[in-house]
Amino acid sequence: MNRMIFPRLLVENRIEFLKQRYASGINHAHDEHGIHTAPGDIIDHLATHADPTPNKQYTQWIASRYNQGNFRQEDAPRVAEALRSFHAHKNSLPEKDINKYLGLRSVEDAVHPFGNQPVLTNKQQEKDDIQKGLKVLYKDDKYHVNHLKTEAASRALYGGGSRAGRELGTDWCTAVRSQHNMFQTYARSGDLHTIHVKDDTNSPYQVHSSGQFMDRFDQTVSKKAFTKKHPNVAQVLAPREPLFDFEGKYFDKHKTNPKKLTQYARIMPDGAEDKLHDLVKNGTEKQVNAILDHETRITPKILQTVVSNPDKFNATQRELASSHPYADSQVSRSSWETEKNPLHERMSALGILGNNSRTRPSDIQLFRKIKGDPDEMLRCSRVA
Repeated sequence: MNRMIFPRLLVENRIEFLKQRYASGINHAHDEHGIHTAPGDIIDHLATHADPTPNKQYTQWIASRYNQGNFRQEDAPRVAEALRSFHAHKNSLPEKDINKYLGLRSVEDAVHPFGNQPVLTNKQQEKDDIQKGLKVLYKDDKYHVNHLKTEAASRALYGGGSRAGRELGTDWCTAVRSQHNMFQTYARSGDLHTIHVKDDTNSPYQVHSSGQFMDRFDQTVSKKAFTKKHPNVAQVLAPREPLFDFEGKYFDKHKTNPKKLTQYARIMPDGAEDKLHDLVKNGTEKQVNAILDHETRITPKILQTVVSNPDKFNATQRELASSHPYADSQVSRSSWETEKNPLHERMSALGILGNNSRTRPSDIQLFRKIKGDPDEMLRCSRVA
């Protein structure tokens, strides 16, 4: 057999084995911003971007730790960097078996002594970047609460890694000093806030309106425990972050902003269901559509209200509700499907609502734009 073919077959067999192993599903509930959801696509992504070895010898470990919620798809460059160092120095490590390492952080700790020298930076430029890109919202002897506005400020203040000896160094993908920085991706979908807590080894913390709340080591923080320990910080963030909206301050401030309203419904803080239900019944069309967005975590009670009221809600809204990921057996599609409305008849005729269709709620909006091209809509509805 050709010497070049055998290694390629070995890699393909390893990847195929993992795809078969996770064919029934791979956990990605912890990875809200992950670009892939299908098991095979996730395996391919991890093998390509997180395993630095040509024969993909670490992909099984990577997939296992991802399945356990140890890191996200966006952390692939960080995983690759840690494994590249592990692979180069494992003969000098007390533990050489990658499977004995419980997660990414334990590998990073093991290879830390072999790390590269810190990158020299322009201190004056860093100060300028921080001054321009960081807005202090609250400050006292123990706490600093900030709005982090720019990637440059994030890199300057929080970059370098948690083990670099820097007081505020973190492992956040939004602060990494490389081309893989994810700040812009997060900033497009919501604000980023940081919290400094004096004499706290897990500080600084980062909060994003998607609901992510991470310590300096990029580990998830309990909102409930943090709020109980630091209630004044929660009060500062309440009007700005839906995660801390225990008293409805964020909702009252942003309920007329569709983007912010979707973020609120995605987080569903305490007391949100009643507020959203009332707004669905009495709000504008834009507000209702924002609440019914397929990324929100609304309850069947809200969805049922929309589906069962054809006089108040239009066909598109009721389809969004009945096909929402949080709809269950209590929410019936029949009230929409049995109606002789043009949108449903047209989609049914094209097979877009058939068994082979993978139409998502957002596709209903897409249909309105390209309904003049039936073949194109049918193709879109069957694409994974």
